[in-house]
Formats: sequence, C-alpha cells, structure tokens
Amino acid sequence: MSYGLIYTIPFTSRLNNSYQVNIEKENYTGSSTELQGAGSETFVVDIDEPDNDFRYTPTIGSTAKIKIIGSDYLQSLFSDDYQQFRVTLLKNNTVVWRGFIKPENYTQDYVNNIFELDIDCLSGINILQYIQYTQQGTDERIFVSLWDLIKLIISELKLNYNAIYIPHVYSDTEANYAAYDNVLAKMKVSEQNFFTNTNDTDSTPTTDESTGTTSTDTSTEEAWYLNDILENICKLLNWTCVDWNGSLYFIDPDWSGEYLKYTSDLSSYSIVSYLTALNVQNISFAGSDHKLDILPTYNKISVKDSNYELDEIIPEEVYNTTFDTSTLNYQIGEADTVGINYMLKVYQTPTVFSLLEKYLTFEQYDNAYNSSENNFDSIKQPLIQLARICYYSYSSYKDADGNTKYKCSIDTISYENCIEINLKRTITIREYAQDTYIQDVYQTESFSVTDPILTYKSKLPCVSYGTGAFYISGSVGQSTNALEGNSENAMYFFDSETGSKKDINLICELSISGMYYNGSTWQSTQCTFKVSVSPTGYGFTEIDNNTTPFSPYVSGSGYLIQLPSTPLNGAVNFKMYMPECDSEVAAVYIKGFTVKYIKKTTTDSDDSNTYDRIYKNNTLTYRFTKELDEIEFKICSDNSDGVCYSKVILGNNFLTNNLYSAIDKATIRPEEKLINRIVNFYNATKIKLTQVLQESDSITPISTFTDLYMTGKTFSMFCGNIDFQNDSFSVIMLEQ
Repeated sequence: MSYGLIYTIPFTSRLNNSYQVNIEKENYTGSSTELQGAGSETFVVDIDEPDNDFRYTPTIGSTAKIKIIGSDYLQSLFSDDYQQFRVTLLKNNTVVWRGFIKPENYTQDYVNNIFELDIDCLSGINILQYIQYTQQGTDERIFVSLWDLIKLIISELKLNYNAIYIPHVYSDTEANYAAYDNVLAKMKVSEQNFFTNTNDTDSTPTTDESTGTTSTDTSTEEAWYLNDILENICKLLNWTCVDWNGSLYFIDPDWSGEYLKYTSDLSSYSIVSYLTALNVQNISFAGSDHKLDILPTYNKISVKDSNYELDEIIPEEVYNTTFDTSTLNYQIGEADTVGINYMLKVYQTPTVFSLLEKYLTFEQYDNAYNSSENNFDSIKQPLIQLARICYYSYSSYKDADGNTKYKCSIDTISYENCIEINLKRTITIREYAQDTYIQDVYQTESFSVTDPILTYKSKLPCVSYGTGAFYISGSVGQSTNALEGNSENAMYFFDSETGSKKDINLICELSISGMYYNGSTWQSTQCTFKVSVSPTGYGFTEIDNNTTPFSPYVSGSGYLIQLPSTPLNGAVNFKMYMPECDSEVAAVYIKGFTVKYIKKTTTDSDDSNTYDRIYKNNTLTYRFTKELDEIEFKICSDNSDGVCYSKVILGNNFLTNNLYSAIDKATIRPEEKLINRIVNFYNATKIKLTQVLQESDSITPISTFTDLYMTGKTFSMFCGNIDFQNDSFSVIMLEQ
C-alpha cells in the first residue's frame, strides 16, 4: 500500500510557527491541491481523556479536527475505508501528529458558494478498532511473541512514526535486564487466543447427501481487532500506549528510568534518559482556564484472568448414521441361527478422524469358477472405517397358525460407536466344473501397513501444555470371523474369547512441538507407545487404567500420559498405527475412543474448577472500601490454570511470578503488580490539574511537571487539547 499527496493545508500559528497539513490518498498518483485553513482553529487535537481519570488506562488515542475554507465540496473525502486518507501535521517540517480521516463523517455548509468544511480525523490507536488480526502461521496457528505483535500493529497502521518509545522496565532475569535483553521477544502467546468462537443460533440445518443425516453447524470464529491485542499487551505490562507528538509511546506511569527509543521499524534503538520535570511557569501560559480537581480513591481492586480454556483439545467423532430397522423385528431366520450372536453394522464418513484409505481388492477369477454366480471383481475391503454396531440374535416363536417362526431378539436398535480396523478378509468362492459344484474355496488376504491408519482431519490446538496430562480411553473388542458380508449390514460373529490370551496393543504416537511420548517420558526423537487391553471375555474390554491411587489425575480414566514439568508449546499431533493382537484376530473394534486433557488436581479446591482466576487485594485494614471496576486480562500469567490459550510463555516456562521488574528490583506477577500499583496510587487523595500552557516541543507523553504553587508535588502528563494555530496546549496532568 502506497500513499500519494492529494491536498495540503498550510497555516501559520500565533507565534509564527510554520505548519502544514498533508492529506494523502491510498494509491493516488496525481498532483496535489492546496486548501485554505478556516478561522483560528485550522488544526486541533484532543487527546482522549480516560474514564474516571484512571491512571493505568492501557491505551489513549487522540482525535483531530481540520477546518478549511473552500468552494469545492471535497466529496472525494467521503469514504468507508478507515485508512484511505492519511493525515500528517508538520510543525517547522517535523511531524507532530499522524492519523487518518474518519470515514462516513462529513459536515459542511450547503448554502454559500464559499463555506467552512470540518474534517474529523482519528489517530492510529483509534484506527486499530477497525483492523482485524490475521493468522501469522503459514499453515497452522503458532506462538507469537509480544514483540512481533507490537511490530505487526505498527506495520498495519502504516503511519511511519518518528520513533517508538519503550520503557526499560522488565526482563526475565536481573542479568539480562542489565544487558538490555529484549524480554518482549521471549514472551509468547498462542495466536489461537486471538480467535474467538461464537455460536450462531440462527444457523440453518444442512443435510449430508451421502448419509441422509441433518446437522446444524453453530460454530463460527471471529478474529480479534488489533486494539484489543494492544490493550491486553499493555494491561499485562501495566503500561499505557499513546500516539500523539508524531511518535508511539509505551509509558510506564511509575517509571522514571530509561526509555529505549526505537526506529519506526523497531530495528534499532538508542537509550533516552527520563527528562527533568518541566516547570509550568517556565513554559509560560496561553490562557487562564486552569482547574484543580481531586481524583477519586480506590482501595478494593480485583483483576480477572480470562482463562480462554479449550472446550476440547482433541475433538470427538460424531456418530449419527442410522440403520433402517423396518423389517428387522420379523426377519425370518433359520433354526440353526437361534442362540448365535450377530452383529449389525452401519458405516459412516468420518468428520473428525482422518482414516488411511487402504483396501483389499478381490479380482475376477478364471474360468474354473462360475463367475455368473459369484462375481467378486467389485469387492473392496477397507482397512479402517467408522461403524455403528448393534448386537442381536434370533429366537423362536409360534405364529397364529401354530407354526414355529424365528425373529430378531431386539425391537429397537442400540448402537455402539466404533472404529473398525480390519486385519484380514476371507472370500468364499464356490468352485464348479462344467456347472457341477465341486467345493468351496476360501481366499484370505491380510493388510500389511506401516503408515498411520488414524489421525485427525483438522489442525489441533496450538497452545502451551503443562501441569496436566492426557488420557486415552475407550473399550476394545475383536472378531475372529473374517468371512465376507454385505458392506452395509454384514452379520459377523463377534467373539473376544478366541485369542484372548494375548493382549491387544494399540500402537500410538503423541507429539507436541517435536517432543514425543515414549511410554514413560518425553523425548526429542520420533517414537511410539503401546496402549494395552487385556480381553476378559465376550464383548468389549476397557483400555487398561495405569493411574495410581494417589495420582493427582485420579478423576481421569484410561491410559495416562503425564506432561513434563517444562511446558510443551505447539499443536498436538496424534497418530494410530496397526494394532498388535493374536494372529487369529480378523478385526479390532475400538468403542468410545477419546483422547482428553485433564488438569492436575490441586489442594486449591476453590480455583480448580473455575474457568477464570481472580486476584484481589486485602481490604481488611480499611474501615470503608471503595471498589474499582474489575480489570480483565485476556493475555495473562499462569497459576496452574490448565491448558489456556491466554497464557504467556516466558522463555521455556510459563509466565508466573517470574518477571523481573526494575521498579521492584525483584520478580513480580503482572496481575498482582497492577493491583499494588493502583492501591499505592489511589489509596490517598491525589490532584488533577488542568493548565493552559503554551504549546511546546518540550511537552511529550512522558513529560512531568512542577508548579511553583504546588510545592513538593510532581505531575505527569495525562491528556489534553492542543490548538496548534493558537500555540496553546490545555494539559491535564495527574499528581504522581
């Protein structure tokens, strides 16, 4: 995206400072037109005043109003694009404000040929609410550093700031702080945190033509806007971001040390010392509308960590295909079918699992076989498929005439949802010679597969996994009958006794960010592990439970995989290979197969079952309490909260109470630090001053002030109003 200059508005201030407003249009290549400023307020900036004069507001933007005189209606400035027209104000050829024309906001006189036109503008921070985050990972969502997020925000604004100021406050260690190590590059969060799932209750049901089933997709995903990301970064760091004076400032309200002055692309920096407080009398005044206010006090503070927990890390397959049972109840059987257990199966297409497409194909046979009676060239046996299974048998009964009949033993279908893994298949071929039956020939084919037979269709969550475990659960059965049957409702004899002397081992692979579970620990080289089942008789047997009685994961059931103490950051990858079982087993069925994450059970029972964590200050020492509105962190530290997208990683560990602060000369937890800051500032009466000063290059967002009539007090820059043509700055400042 490039901008071309389309309008200029030069004007001179009361003190003969030379100003020029440049209006650039996106992708414009023509010549520029000079416009005339109107009256004595050609360009005025209002720095947004935070609600309740809250000192720790995360972002403070600004707005500007341009007044011009003209005979052209300038309707080309009417746009629905918040970044189509870029505005720059220069003072003596130095940039002092940047932003964009606010679209769809156009006011002018429609009576005279010559008229005044007001153009409203927004600073970069105020534009961010209209720019959505886009995924940074190429093929999947990744962890992004706070540093890269800040760079992304600045890049998306396209404002070419003079400089970016960042306070030199934090590091991961005291030694790295002294070395000016960039801790923001080490603080990472999953970008999945910036995509919110919402439910659309008006979604229209859709029908799957292949299965005839109807379902409603109520899940949608909406990306955060960049202002939300910037606000939450600043909340975490207890900073305020402002963008007037031509630069972008990250301000720590309690810091009076060094700032790092970065270039606009954040490629290099110089060290800037905190400036000596400015005396308002020395700056001189530009008006008399001065005010003194008393700030409210607060002594009850709470910070909520919005723990964006995962609904499910590894989704469960949805089984919804049904079988036509209209003729099942009175299906005619034979006498020799009574007492035999049969299996009714119906197959469906997977929506969650990705199954290996591998088949046993039985080709056409030679003329020795009567192909007119047995045509086998269309038989294809899949290796793995999803099946819904119902068991039934036949029983005898007397009809109205007293004749013995046989019917199915069940009146309704009760499904068991399974993954069917076929190991081999036998085809019965009836052999003829000159149309005379000779014998049945049985041809058995077995699968030989080394590739994974089951994975997942979609990318699994990119998040930091720690202080928890995975459970693999389900039940396993087996069939020794490999005879042919119709692919839709084959009646297989289901028997888990034959071959039961040998365990069934599900061969699995679980990895996160290049670390693999080997059955006991995690390692950096690829490996698999075995999930065992010891069949005990007919039907299904649950996966062996390897949890000990005193395990902190006793609430789970199945095969436990404990995560290491050092968090694993990235997406989960799960694969299943061909199972190990007795040689006589023809098929393995896994019922209710799930892989779930479970939090570690802690003694802190009040927090273990809550989604969000609340930090509060101790108010017992106060006779009266005044509560500040709850502050919400959507990028936050970890406190054994389980798997959450919103948790920050610091180096190789979670961000907890391990962030080094130069203010405290100790490590802190950001949420607790913010509470302490607020309590320390607001537990006593503070003054807010409004003074109309002469606009000066010395006044910046990190300026502090003294006043001869406020002995012993220092004030910090907060917000205000700048009238550049009249060289006045109505500064709102807070007592430090």
